Amino acid sequence: GEGDGVDGDWGAPLKARLMRTGLGAGALLTAAKVPFFAVFMSLIGSFLTLTVSVIFPSACYLRMFEDELTDNERVANWAIMLLGGFCVVAGSASAINAALDQF
Repeated sequence: GEGDGVDGDWGAPLKARLMRTGLGAGALLTAAKVPFFAVFMSLIGSFLTLTVSVIFPSACYLRMFEDELTDNERVANWAIMLLGGFCVVAGSASAINAALDQF
């Protein structure tokens, strides 16, 4: 019936809530107990986030519209990718340096 959950399984919403709560609690305990967790997350964030949100979109834009772009647009996209690459290297080096300082 209506409001019973997925395919009549009334326990499915409860299971989903318990799983989400468990995952959140697990992440919290990991962050509190693992000494290098912040450094690890910093490394992941600087490397993956900048790659996916800055470098990848500009590279795709250049590749998809390479025949239609003006020289200024090409230069701007290459500048964005180079700046993103610099930030990836600087952020990753900073995170690695922080990890080495903890030894």
